[in-house]
Amino acid sequence: MIILNSRELSSLKDFVAKHYPEGATKVGIEPHSEYNDSTYDNYLQYIAVYDKNGKEMLPLDGKKARGMMPSFGESFLPYETDDYIEDFEVTL
Repeated sequence: MIILNSRELSSLKDFVAKHYPEGATKVGIEPHSEYNDSTYDNYLQYIAVYDKNGKEMLPLDGKKARGMMPSFGESFLPYETDDYIEDFEVTL
């Protein structure tokens, strides 16, 4: 399970504010975890931003926001772990 610290949460909020319309209340994070000999290598596969009604919001500039996701994920998703990382949600 991933728990974001205040710096990581701030980074996520900044990313959402920059790339999505106002009104986001929750972010769904879908990592990809691949077993590599004795550990899992992880990277950000997909991010979904939701409004207060649970409807997925589209990025302001889809290609730019989607293209930034892998490098953005490095700011809070550990690259190498002993366990598989499940999808998780963050309340903003």
